[in-house]
Amino acid sequence: RSAISPHLLLSIWIYSYTRGVSSARQISREMEHEPGLQWLAGMQVVNHHTLSDFRVAHGSALKNLMEQVLGVLFAEGLVGLERVTQDGTKIRAQASKRSFLDRKHLQQCLDLAKCHVAEVDADNGDQLVQRQEAARNRLQREREAKLRFALQALSIIEQAKKENETKPAHVSISDPDARFMRQGDGAIAPSYNVQFTTDTAQGLVVGVAVSQASNDAKELPLAMDRFQEQYGSYPAQVVADGDFTNHESVIAMHQRGIEFFGSFGERRLRRPKAKGGGVYRAELFTHDPQTDQMICPENKRLRFQYFDHQPGRTIRVYIARKEECHLCPSRQACCGQSELKQTGRKITVSEDQVPIRTFDERMSTAHAKRIYRQRARVAEFPHAWIKSKCGLRQFRCRTTSKVACEALFAALTYNLQRYMKLSSFINR
Repeated sequence: RSAISPHLLLSIWIYSYTRGVSSARQISREMEHEPGLQWLAGMQVVNHHTLSDFRVAHGSALKNLMEQVLGVLFAEGLVGLERVTQDGTKIRAQASKRSFLDRKHLQQCLDLAKCHVAEVDADNGDQLVQRQEAARNRLQREREAKLRFALQALSIIEQAKKENETKPAHVSISDPDARFMRQGDGAIAPSYNVQFTTDTAQGLVVGVAVSQASNDAKELPLAMDRFQEQYGSYPAQVVADGDFTNHESVIAMHQRGIEFFGSFGERRLRRPKAKGGGVYRAELFTHDPQTDQMICPENKRLRFQYFDHQPGRTIRVYIARKEECHLCPSRQACCGQSELKQTGRKITVSEDQVPIRTFDERMSTAHAKRIYRQRARVAEFPHAWIKSKCGLRQFRCRTTSKVACEALFAALTYNLQRYMKLSSFINR
């Protein structure tokens, strides 16, 4: 057991994050001359291995500490947990693009590693001293274990791939949990998706998670379930941007009793939609409610065929008779090539379900728009802080569990700094 106090190691890490230093080696070097670190450690130098191991070895204890800090913030009236925002940011992983291999090349590397291990085991040690031989043996076995872990991660990725995707799946041998994601500057790099749930009262982070998803489409229900598990109830309101706003998320928030404020972006009005139509746009078709048919500009009738049920809406499909479209003088201006060959003109009409209509009605009010305008100021500020102030633009550790510890340390540092600043205003 280490003789160094966990309180000291925790203080060293939090103090270092406030200075934008996230490297254990750099912290260990700076302890020889940096006044703050010398004061904390009593002029002693902590080995970088001890610092690095401590950062990732106590994930559950770190979560517990985060909850204790939030309990203090709640008691001080700085956290309300009534209205929260949800936002994610992409942080680069400790892996390069060249470390990504497909199954064929991974298996070749694994076979080669097995051969090397067998050679090391068979070596009698005459050419190497015992210590060098042990180091080489350990290195080869670690590489073999890393490749086996990468193959397991690759199997999970292959199962998740869509059936129509023909491109082989790739996984990083450096960090099998990393995924390619688009960064804010447009570059695509191995990254993690760090999700923050932020309270709108004072902009303090109340939830942290690390995701492997390249987009935020499915993250909102997961974040609210984590919130409910941590605090015992769902927030009354949640605010999120267009990346989170989709039919599935709107329905999920409705089912959980959460008032959702989001943006569908440039979502078009639910007008009749054409499947590959030409000059005669779908808006030019009229609906006959008595026969439930669509009437085209040439007075041809499209009969109802079937329902297409999708999350949050029901789509009604109308199709004209193929023979009528072939005889129509305007067929080239109306129908696509596939419609002329297979069917007649096709029109789809979408009908939103109750949660979607309720959401649209809510977001059309001035009150909802005023609440949504808070989102960027509250949700994006913590991400900007941990990147610019804490220096967390790229993770130092690998695998999801260790990366989550890094994100927790950064969020904890942010909350403590915000708390000290807010306390100074309160005590004036």
